[in-house]
Amino acid sequence: MSGEGQELTPKKQATVRFRGENGDVREVSLSNLKVAYDNIQSHKGEFSLGGILAKGRSLSSDKSRLRELGGTDPLSVAEDAGEALGETIGIIYDNSFISIGIHLDSAKESGGLRVVTKDGDVGAIKIKLRIQNLSLFLSFLDALEAVDEEILKDNKIPLLVGEIGSDLFRQVYEHYMGFKKDDKTPLIASRLDEIVSRYRKLRIKLQDYTSDPRRGGLPDLETFALYSQQGILQEYINASSNSLLLMPDDGEDSPAKWQKKNNPQEIQHRWKEAVSILSAMRENPKAQDFSNKVKANLMRCLEIAIKDIESQVDDGRGINDKKRTILEKARQELRNI
Repeated sequence: MSGEGQELTPKKQATVRFRGENGDVREVSLSNLKVAYDNIQSHKGEFSLGGILAKGRSLSSDKSRLRELGGTDPLSVAEDAGEALGETIGIIYDNSFISIGIHLDSAKESGGLRVVTKDGDVGAIKIKLRIQNLSLFLSFLDALEAVDEEILKDNKIPLLVGEIGSDLFRQVYEHYMGFKKDDKTPLIASRLDEIVSRYRKLRIKLQDYTSDPRRGGLPDLETFALYSQQGILQEYINASSNSLLLMPDDGEDSPAKWQKKNNPQEIQHRWKEAVSILSAMRENPKAQDFSNKVKANLMRCLEIAIKDIESQVDDGRGINDKKRTILEKARQELRNI
C-alpha cells in the first residue's frame, strides 16, 4: 500500500499529516482524536439504554454535558426528550473527526424505547461513526503507517479505527437489508477492498459489541468486499441473512432443518422467501454462478427435509402432511427457477 501521507508523517510524531482530495496537506493531532473518541465513549456510557437505566439520567437534567461534548457548536433541543437525544447527538462531534472524513450519526435504541425518570421521558440513543469522505479517510489510514505503533496505541487510534470499521459493517448491512438507506453506502461498498487492505496492514481489529453472529468482524467486512467486487453484494446479504448459505449440517437454522421446529405457516413463509430471493438473484447477470450455488444447496436441503418428514410418524392432526406439501411445492418452484 502506498499513500502520500506516509511521506508527511515522522515516525515518532503524534500529529499526522496527509493529503486532502485537492492535494492540500491536512493535519490532525492524534491526541485530539483520542479526546474526541473518549468523549464519544463517555457519552455512550451515559446516554445508551444501559446508561440511562443505570443512572436515571434525562436530557433536561444534563444539557450542560451535551454542550460540553458538542464543543462550540450550538445545541438545539427538541420539545420531546426522547426525540431530542436522537436528533441532537448528530451534532456532537469534534473537528478532528471531520478532518479525517468521519461524521457522527445517531439512532434510537430498541426501536425508540423510552425510559421514564424523575426528570422526564427519555429516549435511549446509539452513536455511530460514519465515513463521510472515503478518500480522506483512506489517506488518513495511509498516514498512520508512518506512526510508531506505541503512539497509535497510546492515543487509542486502533480502537477508534476499529469502531469505525464495525460501524461501517453495520452501515453496509443495514443499507442492503433496507433498514437504513444511505446514498453514500454503495460507493463506499464498492471500495471496501481498499479499506480492508489498509486495516490488514495496520493490524486493526474491529470491535465486537454484540453476540449477534452478524456483528461484523474484519473477516466479515472482507467477505463484503469480495462480493462487492463481484457486483453481487446485495445477493450475498439477502442469502446469508436468510440462512440460505447454510449447508445441511451447518446448525439448527439450516434450511434442511426448518421443518423440525417451525409450524407449517412458518415453514411456508421461510421457503417462500427463499424462492423469492433466488428468483431475484437470477435478474442480475453477475449473480448467475452464485445463484446456481444457492439453488444447489437449497435443493439438497429440501431433499433432506422431505426425507425427514417422511420418516416421522404423523400425530393424527395431519401436520406432517401439511409440511411435506409445503416442501414439495417449494422444490417444484426451485426447479422452475
